[in-house]
Amino acid sequence: MPRESALALPKLLHTLKTILGALALMAAGSVASASERLYIFTENYPPYNASASGKGFAHGEEDITGICSDMVKAMLARVDYDYVMKMRAWSYAYDWVQDRENHGLFCTARTDEREDLFQWVGPLASIKWTCLRRRIRTCR
Repeated sequence: MPRESALALPKLLHTLKTILGALALMAAGSVASASERLYIFTENYPPYNASASGKGFAHGEEDITGICSDMVKAMLARVDYDYVMKMRAWSYAYDWVQDRENHGLFCTARTDEREDLFQWVGPLASIKWTCLRRRIRTCR
């Protein structure tokens, strides 16, 4: 195992134990107990979430892979929750979980506009955006 991977593993395991990252449960809904089903949705956003079929949707956890999806599945495997994981178009998933108890999103951006809409857990990953532009030369 490369040295970098071996050193990163304890940090990753600690992260997996302490966060069920960016799994945003609706603030109005209660967190599911072991006897309730949790419905969690994500979007097709490789490499964080991807459909095994290459389509923009998936009906079950076995058809969803990616950095965030795999971490959420690993964490939920450690607790006694019955859950359903689906991949849908972002706008559909976002609208669907609104005002539904035991429904949530994962791997979503935490913004000021969304802050009060969810109970936030995470993060699973940090993304830093960079804008680039082509250098413009002026003719003389």
